[in-house]
Amino acid sequence: MAKSRRNRARAGVRNDPLARPVKPPTDPELAALREEKILPILKDLRSTDTKTRSLAATAILNVVDDDKCRRLLLREGLLRILMEETLTDASPDGRATGWEIIKSVAEKEDPGFCVHLYRQDILTAIEFAAKTLSETLDSTGTPFHRTSNAQQSLVWRITISICSLLGALGEAQDEILESITKNTNITSFLTSLLSREIIDRDALDECLTCVMILTEDNRPLAEALVGTPAYDLLMKQRKLDGTTSVLVCGVLNNIFSAMEWDDNTPGKDGATDELLIRRLARTLQDYKPGVEPDKDAEWTCPDEIASLVLEILASIASGVQDTLTSGKKSTRQVKDADSEPEDDERMDVEDDKMEEDDGSDDEALSNADDDESDGELNGSDLEDDMAMVTGGGDEESGIEDLPTLGSLLRKAIPQVLRLASPSAQSGSPSDVQIHAISVLNNLSWSIACLDFADGHNEALLKTWVPYGAAIWENVVTEILDSDTNDLALATEVTGLAWALSKSLGAAHLPLKEGQHQKFIALYHATKTMPQAGEEAPAGPEDPFQALGVKCIGVLGQLAADPAPLPLNRDIGVFLLTAVSSLPQTSPAEAVEALNQIFEVYGDEEAACEEVFWADGFLKHLEEALPKGKTMLKSIHKTDPKTKELRERAEEAILNLGRFVQYKRKLKPRK
Repeated sequence: MAKSRRNRARAGVRNDPLARPVKPPTDPELAALREEKILPILKDLRSTDTKTRSLAATAILNVVDDDKCRRLLLREGLLRILMEETLTDASPDGRATGWEIIKSVAEKEDPGFCVHLYRQDILTAIEFAAKTLSETLDSTGTPFHRTSNAQQSLVWRITISICSLLGALGEAQDEILESITKNTNITSFLTSLLSREIIDRDALDECLTCVMILTEDNRPLAEALVGTPAYDLLMKQRKLDGTTSVLVCGVLNNIFSAMEWDDNTPGKDGATDELLIRRLARTLQDYKPGVEPDKDAEWTCPDEIASLVLEILASIASGVQDTLTSGKKSTRQVKDADSEPEDDERMDVEDDKMEEDDGSDDEALSNADDDESDGELNGSDLEDDMAMVTGGGDEESGIEDLPTLGSLLRKAIPQVLRLASPSAQSGSPSDVQIHAISVLNNLSWSIACLDFADGHNEALLKTWVPYGAAIWENVVTEILDSDTNDLALATEVTGLAWALSKSLGAAHLPLKEGQHQKFIALYHATKTMPQAGEEAPAGPEDPFQALGVKCIGVLGQLAADPAPLPLNRDIGVFLLTAVSSLPQTSPAEAVEALNQIFEVYGDEEAACEEVFWADGFLKHLEEALPKGKTMLKSIHKTDPKTKELRERAEEAILNLGRFVQYKRKLKPRK
């Protein structure tokens, strides 16, 4: 029989571990900093004098950006003092500064700090503060707009800190995100902020940023927002100029995605991502890479705004796949009755489809747009190329029932292509260029998921071919010709090339003579680089996102029928060499090489069968089979990190055995 825990009776008299004296650091510099600066500030923070506490809090806020000071403060129990004393201070200014300190620390520390905050019950403190703020904002006794500027400033300071903290907490852990979503007092506070017609600009932007983070893949919160006045106000604000509208588009994109609103199943009042593309495209049109903003400019960080726009467009482009593969058809048109004609006219400068009108307002609008079209954007060589792609004819005749895809191609892609092209960069590759390539990558893969064989989706393919060809020539070819040594850029552009080669096919791909050798050389270069997955944007945990695997994927698609036989032979030999080089070849690369071989040489009617038999490919595959089985044994069976690799390797080796047997039956007699 198990013994009972006798120490339960003494649980109430245990010593508080947080009350134990902290050992001073052994480093002399840190020890001196602790004695001369950190301990005096913390002592003043707990003073009985309000002014002393306020000055100490301000002093801490000024030093938390310094890593040494921040770590020493946390070591001395700063967080406990803030939560137990400062956040409940009688002085409103002290409370506001306390929240700002916690926000600043959360921004500087890793997500583990937010997890620690959550375990210290920070959500209860946030809930209480949110309730107090709501009472102040909605007060009927003294309307908020009639309070002093100082009082209003304190409210917005605390609001900004709380919203920033909620966003950081939501990103840190799914459990925390779920707790925030279930806390109706907190979500109601955020919703009420978004429902206000008049609100501090910085507070609104911070609230939108917070909600954008919290609504990602979060249907319960999205449903809660749709049923409030905040949603209707967001739909109006998306049309405005400025950075705030970009954040609004980010929130709405998350809502539409979580609610599964697309062209096949439009949402409230016909809402889909198509309504956001015009605003996002215009923002990119106004963005000039490498140009520093004026002091009085609305955008203080234009690169960050452009990157956010491109992230939203990448999300929209990825969502197109669900629309294309759902098998449904929508009755909506690219321009339906609910679209905003004035906004459409502004964006239609891109494709020269503005309709003339005798009205003075429309004439003024047209003149304004003509002024825009005289700028650098439409005068560039890249824009001339895109005008040839998108201008005239009925290039969208195959996508009348796909308004989101139509808007992406017609309005957004010319702007994205401008930013993705190396010729638009003032120096080394930027984050904006990487984000732009990601948009093109996501869209290309969404279209590549369709079956274009035997005339399927012919109308859509006809629409896509000129866009895909322009992307290949202006992005893939230019970057390959530059012989970039930027690993992140090379990984992104190779993934894009793979998607384009798969969606366009060999018949429509503008492949330059010998261009496939660039990818072969890039593959061999990965053997002397750091592992591509370690720095690739897709992350290190997925070996199939490594640069070497992507090179193999591109080359396999380039070799597919109707590729010229010399090109097919070069790539076929490369793929066989990759498989035959096991175990030097990584398992993920070997799996992809085998899958490409199966796809290229699986059709006995294809012209490349001549290459397969003339060059003795079957013998090499037979010799590779035992090497593949040995590779399979080297991959851990139960480790979650290698689960997908193991499953795909098992499938590839099984298919290799079947493929060899199949080819043996077809072996021509001498």
